[in-house]
Amino acid sequence: MVLTGANASGKSTFMKAVAINVILAQTINTCVAKNMKMPAIQVMTSMALRDDVLQGESYYMREIKYLKRMLDELETGEPMLFVIDEILKGTNTRERLAASNAILSYMVQKQGFLLIATHDLELVYALKNRYDTYYFDSQVHEKDIVFPYKIRRGIVGKTNAIDLMELLDFPEEITDQARREVGKR
Repeated sequence: MVLTGANASGKSTFMKAVAINVILAQTINTCVAKNMKMPAIQVMTSMALRDDVLQGESYYMREIKYLKRMLDELETGEPMLFVIDEILKGTNTRERLAASNAILSYMVQKQGFLLIATHDLELVYALKNRYDTYYFDSQVHEKDIVFPYKIRRGIVGKTNAIDLMELLDFPEEITDQARREVGKR
């Protein structure tokens, strides 16, 4: 599945909860759910990565190494759960979209479960016939933003990055220009 949603709406937390519950179910035969049925699977994640200055690896280099390990594991044929938060966010937009589409199109053909979160709606629309889509939403109410933390089927319709900037009192000149730029696309 591909997961979209507003900033701070719960995507990463949801994905961590899924991965943790799969591990708990298989190790101590319990999880935080009313009911869970699943095959025995391994879990691999690509989340919250950082540069490694001591190893001389950039964020992007670390990320593609994680993804390569996932691809190698796919080839074993063992059932896997892959959890990827913001795929290839460490590189430029054009190559991120092209490479992410290629990687995820490849992965969906193999045996395994994929849970991917992204803000790249172009990627989501490119993959929508191959992946189930879900989203988390947010609503702006006066000078506050509310997060229902409910997963919904489909693709997020509204983003909130500029709304959050306004709530933090960014200069109006900045938020107005940002809204104009978004409107041009």
